Amino acid sequence: MARIYLLAAGVHDGPKDFRHRLLAAGHSVHVPQSTEAEHNTLLEHPIEYPIGLAAIAEERRVMSWADTCILLVPALPYGFLVSGWFIGAGKRSILVHDHLKLTAWDQLFTDFANNTDEALQMLEGDR
Repeated sequence: MARIYLLAAGVHDGPKDFRHRLLAAGHSVHVPQSTEAEHNTLLEHPIEYPIGLAAIAEERRVMSWADTCILLVPALPYGFLVSGWFIGAGKRSILVHDHLKLTAWDQLFTDFANNTDEALQMLEGDR
């Protein structure tokens, strides 16, 4: 069973469905609840936004708990920042790219999937 940090922008129709499929497969899943506007506020005024700082501390705790990050693209810039943290920490990072052309930076991910079905198959051995 994988402990998954799932990152998906609002442009996706199915992140909730994918989360439910991951849970049904026996995985633990965390999906950050903050919005792009909240992240932009934190970047511009981190000291003036103490509630946001507490939220970031909580997200950091959850990121440490997770052993796998799954990023569904297209994604918000925050998704790539968090994915980079997972990559730097030596944790599994799966990029679900929906047949988009990969960039040189995307090669840092440990695994690639064309869709959520492929990502689920990759996790089969983690149950």
